[in-house]
Amino acid sequence: MCRQLVIDMLFCENRESEDCPFHDQPQLTGRFIAFSAFHTVIDRIGAVICEDKPVTVEQIGCAAKKFCSKPYNVVKPIDEGYVKFSCLWGNYVYELLSRGYQMPQNKKIYVQKELKGYSLSWIMGAVLYKTDLL
Repeated sequence: MCRQLVIDMLFCENRESEDCPFHDQPQLTGRFIAFSAFHTVIDRIGAVICEDKPVTVEQIGCAAKKFCSKPYNVVKPIDEGYVKFSCLWGNYVYELLSRGYQMPQNKKIYVQKELKGYSLSWIMGAVLYKTDLL
């Protein structure tokens, strides 16, 4: 249900594509490093096995499905406070990567908290974006 909600709301499966939030996304090329909220969500749904090894878009989708199929009482102690959002966010990240950015299922995603000793957060991403380094 979470995945279908994301598809309907953001990728306009049942609406005109012109009104769609993800109607015209850039084509991303090269290495993709997931950090900040991406890292948190991908880690929470159990897709991150080891931070120095990449995961694929397909693995993120499978981890989201697996996480969402678990009973609430099993995942609640692991993810206290965020469990009610993790299923939706996991599916959102998967659909964003696969539909929104049109990444192939075998695209490697590097999931990291730090890069060369520096904490990767949304602030760092904003700075890189604003300085045209991205």
